[in-house]
Amino acid sequence: MNHQVNRYNQHVKWRGECGKKFGAIKDLKIVNPNNLAKNIISKIQGYVLDFGCGIHKVRQKGYQIPDDRYFSLDSDPDGEFDYNSLEDIPSTQKFDFVIMNQVIEHIPFDDCMKMMTHLSDFINSGGYIFITVPNVQHPVRYWGDLDHLTPWTFEDIYSLYKNINFEVEELARFNKHKLPFNPIKRFTINTVCGVFRVDWCDTIMGLGRKI
Repeated sequence: MNHQVNRYNQHVKWRGECGKKFGAIKDLKIVNPNNLAKNIISKIQGYVLDFGCGIHKVRQKGYQIPDDRYFSLDSDPDGEFDYNSLEDIPSTQKFDFVIMNQVIEHIPFDDCMKMMTHLSDFINSGGYIFITVPNVQHPVRYWGDLDHLTPWTFEDIYSLYKNINFEVEELARFNKHKLPFNPIKRFTINTVCGVFRVDWCDTIMGLGRKI
């Protein structure tokens, strides 16, 4: 059995472990990912890497990260970043928090597994990787972008962390739009979600900590 098959078999086992620990999609807590990230970053003193930050680097301002602690990484040729790839980061550089906001769904599964292993080398012990992805159980969120390559479930995010020896601190879901207050609409939404095994939250969030 080759290494790729062995790794996927382990990935499936960790998915099962995730189910026992966190339950089904409907059992995940609803957490605002921006508030969570901002709160942790405000408490740590180390460097922050915004992986796949985009040309406007909106999370630096949104999370109130000082310039002397903020590092950007993106391959967009229209922007200016500290790094264009992991290969650009000096081997001595270490981070305490890595933001990966809506990034890994654009990367093939095997490439992502290798990339995360490489990324973990730049993270201090006790440091975090913060991930958000489209919720594939939302009716349209993932499927509305042609550039989405890998449909990561929350169980897969759990396995991704375990593969790089990170402790999974949080798995949660979020939607910018709250459920309507109208009880009939709420009943309808909950019924549809239950029958068709879909979810009204459009985002999955994971927080892993390096052991």
